[in-house]
Amino acid sequence: MAWAKIDDRLYAHPKILRVSLGARGLWLTAFSYAAGLERDGWFPFAALPLFLPGNAVSNALSSPNADAYVNELLSEGLWIRVEDGYRFHDFLRYNRSSKELKRQRKHGAKRLQAYRKRHGKGNAVTNALVTPTPARPGLNIKKKNSGARARAFFMDAARAPERDRTSSPVRLGDVLAAMRKAAP
Repeated sequence: MAWAKIDDRLYAHPKILRVSLGARGLWLTAFSYAAGLERDGWFPFAALPLFLPGNAVSNALSSPNADAYVNELLSEGLWIRVEDGYRFHDFLRYNRSSKELKRQRKHGAKRLQAYRKRHGKGNAVTNALVTPTPARPGLNIKKKNSGARARAFFMDAARAPERDRTSSPVRLGDVLAAMRKAAP
């Protein structure tokens, strides 16, 4: 997909100010179409009906303003008539050429290929765990009732079989359970 640059002061450009609002709309719509074609600011005559009011090919050509809009854009030098369509004035001055876009894509593909060769086919976003694995797989209590969750955790820990405390880490639940048993 190509992107086209439009000056943020387009509204104040003398050429734009001298054309009607309908001609501006036609210019902008055709501009995005021409950028999408990646033909260096060119678009064919046949595409013109797609941009005119009504957006129906049969009705657009019969639009009374169609010729007026096109003539406004041509007379102000915003479009240049070429053999098989129109070309935007100074398109390549501000936008990348089709050759530059192809070169950029090729470079990006090589860079991605090198990355995948170094790191595998995936990337950090799609291969990361979205939801962390619970610390205690058997315990599946919703977060809404934190008191019930805590009670279930401690009760589960209290029911756990005794084990050698020197070889494994001490769990808080085990400590609290032992404190409960020792309490009068």
